[in-house]
Amino acid sequence: MKLTFFLAIMLLAPAVSFAQDADPAKPSVNIIPMYGDGVLFSLPPGWKKTYQQRNDNVAIVEFLPSGQTLEGWREMITVQAVRNPPAQVTPRSFMDLMAGKMRESCGATAVNIALGGLKIDGHPAFSAIMGCGAQPHPTAGAKAGHGEVAYYLVVRGTKDMLIFQRAVRGPGFNSSTSPIRPDNASALHNAFLPIKICSLAEPAADCARRNPR
Repeated sequence: MKLTFFLAIMLLAPAVSFAQDADPAKPSVNIIPMYGDGVLFSLPPGWKKTYQQRNDNVAIVEFLPSGQTLEGWREMITVQAVRNPPAQVTPRSFMDLMAGKMRESCGATAVNIALGGLKIDGHPAFSAIMGCGAQPHPTAGAKAGHGEVAYYLVVRGTKDMLIFQRAVRGPGFNSSTSPIRPDNASALHNAFLPIKICSLAEPAADCARRNPR
């Protein structure tokens, strides 16, 4: 199940798109202002923002491919921010916390594959594959027993913890038949690139122009 279930949330500032030629057949580059950081990332062709909320501590923006809805989606991209996380919280420890919540919810069908640490625009990050092979309860647009799995990337920004998620939902699966696996997760990661952590004092166009650190 989507980990946004565990994050209490409520209106996020609009994304700024830098699709240079507005060609719907090409990826678009977007900047979203969060709390202390702005985040720049790419979306696959045809994906649109469909939902956004925030409260004092957690923000979320969701994107779907053309033709899919929040009531019955099969693929979703989610970008979240947690405001001012404690200094001792690392991307790995944050991912471990999410994995623990996933195991509590999904039981024996939980998927948790740590992919490892990396740097994103000079910031520490950690990636993993997590999900439920068979969801124990129905959720919006999915029946109990359906599976949901996602590639997760957690980045410790300058002030926010940033979570990127590329999720797939469909018939139930086991670890050997999961639609997201280590051998195809890199393609999902690369679809987000370039990712940049922008200062809110930095003009969005300047962040878009500079090279990743």
